[in-house]
Amino acid sequence: MEKILINNEEIISKMNFCISELQNGKGQILLIKGDNGYGKTSVLKHLSQMALESDIVNVLVKLSAPVGNLAVNSLQPFAPFIKTIEELSLNKHLKPEKRLAMSVGLTLLATLPIAGDIFYAVKELNRDIDEYKKKLKKEDLLRNDPMSSIWNVFMQYSSKQPFIVFIDDFHYADPQSFQLLQDITLKIKNYPILFVLTFNPAGAVRTNISLSNYLKFCEINSLQDMIIELKPFDRTLIKQLANIYFPNISVPNEFIDWLQQKTSGIPLAVSEYLQYFKDNNISISKFSPFDFDSYIPFSLQSIFTSFLQKLNDEEINILSICASEGKEFSVNLISKLLNTDVLTTIKKLKAIQIKAPIISSLGARYRYGEKTTIYQFNQSA
Repeated sequence: MEKILINNEEIISKMNFCISELQNGKGQILLIKGDNGYGKTSVLKHLSQMALESDIVNVLVKLSAPVGNLAVNSLQPFAPFIKTIEELSLNKHLKPEKRLAMSVGLTLLATLPIAGDIFYAVKELNRDIDEYKKKLKKEDLLRNDPMSSIWNVFMQYSSKQPFIVFIDDFHYADPQSFQLLQDITLKIKNYPILFVLTFNPAGAVRTNISLSNYLKFCEINSLQDMIIELKPFDRTLIKQLANIYFPNISVPNEFIDWLQQKTSGIPLAVSEYLQYFKDNNISISKFSPFDFDSYIPFSLQSIFTSFLQKLNDEEINILSICASEGKEFSVNLISKLLNTDVLTTIKKLKAIQIKAPIISSLGARYRYGEKTTIYQFNQSA
């Protein structure tokens, strides 16, 4: 728990403010932005624990990446919000009187496009199933407007008690969910509901333009203050984390420099290296870069290998050429090294980006005296 508090004081402060506002009947949406390995999931778990300590009902939903070449627009509409309602309905950690089904009733829940017999499993409901089936036909009309139905469920539940919804990896959400999120953003301030969502900015490329459109909507409506960005660790933060792992030794500055160069300050990579050294009783007080260069935590090897397995030989070769320029590389130079045109190079890099989150675009910048598109490696490969 200590590790995620490093460099996240802004998030903790913001969460405390949101909880205070929630208890006063005011809701909002909080977005946590970060690349892979920046600690989004760990932060959400910590914030969920904060909510529990404040005795606030909350659920945590994690979205998964589409399988294979499945297009995002073919996913179940409103999937993140449907999963949220299912969690609130059946969450065994909630007291029966705090479960959503008890608060809003089975008839309203029946208006939602949820597959399966979830409601039959809610034994606490004092409603006859036959009566419910008779009323179901009357409620079928509401199925034509699922956005209103979903919002009505949240709204009615919030009239009973404040609650918080944590959704991890929202960049995997379907386009309809982003449309609903935009609608909720305009309404939520008058209801004791807090949504805390994490997203990977590179996810917009791998899914669709819905995330980009929502972020533009936030910018147009001056809502940027609800977005908090997780950033890589600098030397000071790396040393602070190293002192937590090795409290009884003086951590050499040379080791900190080496670790920053190896990990690019990515929090997950930094913590994995430190955990590896601690578990294997490797002394960092007598640091030698020649000896330490051979140490690579197995967990990081596995992550990187899983990315490479998604790529073919040509794509791996392209990445090798890109790495020769450094962590950042320019399309113009890479196209010359590949002996092809700029447009073809961009297409190949985008294809790699869609398959594996190893690289991402930084946009157009000047490099070597000319304007070109710059890409970067997201992980310190």
